[in-house]
Amino acid sequence: MNAKSIREEYRALRNELDKEISNLEKTHNQHMICKKGCDLCCLSFNVFPIEFDVIREEMQLELDKTAMSAEETPTDTCSLLQNHSCTIYPSRPFICRTHGLPLLYMQDDEWVLSHCELNFTNIDEDYFEPEQCHAQDTWNSRLFMLNKRYIESLNDPNLNETDLMPLSALKTR
Repeated sequence: MNAKSIREEYRALRNELDKEISNLEKTHNQHMICKKGCDLCCLSFNVFPIEFDVIREEMQLELDKTAMSAEETPTDTCSLLQNHSCTIYPSRPFICRTHGLPLLYMQDDEWVLSHCELNFTNIDEDYFEPEQCHAQDTWNSRLFMLNKRYIESLNDPNLNETDLMPLSALKTR
């Protein structure tokens, strides 16, 4: 498969994720305060090359080659956030799409529940059922496998399946 068709698969996977997110938001709407201007979770992340390339393509962003070599840790505010608004919102990465939702992931052979500290403030942990949470590891695995195929299709000896790219390397005009 070529890179272009794999990017289309990514878009289809992202649409599938958006449907799940929409259902979870409807389920939990009375406990979530996420809205435009709420940007506590808008940190500077590194993403897989497939996400990076699709965002750059869809948003027609320029590449800041000096930022490509910078090691990022998710502690700084995202450089694509301007006036408390995401400049790439329609194309934002998977991690940004799921913030605020109740997330389940595996850590040290145990399921861990995570959610934004601003959401779900008046409930106890018994409220959450697994089917009412986003299975983060499942989606991350699917994204990883798609990215792996994407990297293989590029035939770039400088990229491997575990490489991540800094979102800060994407520049708005």
